[in-house]
Amino acid sequence: MSGLSRTARIVVLASLALNVLLAVALVLAVRDGERDPPRRHAPALPGMFDPRALRDALPPERRAVVDGALEVHRGAIRARLGDLFDARRGVREAMLAPTFDRAALDAAFERLRTAETATATQAQAMLGDVLAQTTLQERRVLAERLERRPGRARDGGRERDRGRDRAPRTQD
Repeated sequence: MSGLSRTARIVVLASLALNVLLAVALVLAVRDGERDPPRRHAPALPGMFDPRALRDALPPERRAVVDGALEVHRGAIRARLGDLFDARRGVREAMLAPTFDRAALDAAFERLRTAETATATQAQAMLGDVLAQTTLQERRVLAERLERRPGRARDGGRERDRGRDRAPRTQD
């Protein structure tokens, strides 16, 4: 590099640094893609279970129990999910309206609560069908899996709620 001008050396070093950064970004993107493959289904919804987690909790020879219940309930669950997503979209639209209308927002929230209840009811019916066909040991495993679903603290939320029993601080 001693034969290159100062400008040429800076350009070569900058190019090398950029190539290293791009290589690192590529490696990180590939690694993240392998760790969290793209989902073919919608993510699990708050307060609901993931049918794949139920299926994976059972031994391979018993997974047909979940598959069968899912097949029976799939159409109704999809319809309820469609209603739920429409209701969420309605809340967003009411929140972002050029002129805020509290009555419209309240009505959108009511539609959302109704859709959430209908979706949860349908999903719980499917879960009931699965549980009706399982042994006590399988139900124990499924109950544990449901208790540890993603986004839920292992302590059942007690850690998060621990400070709520204390009286609020006052300014002296």
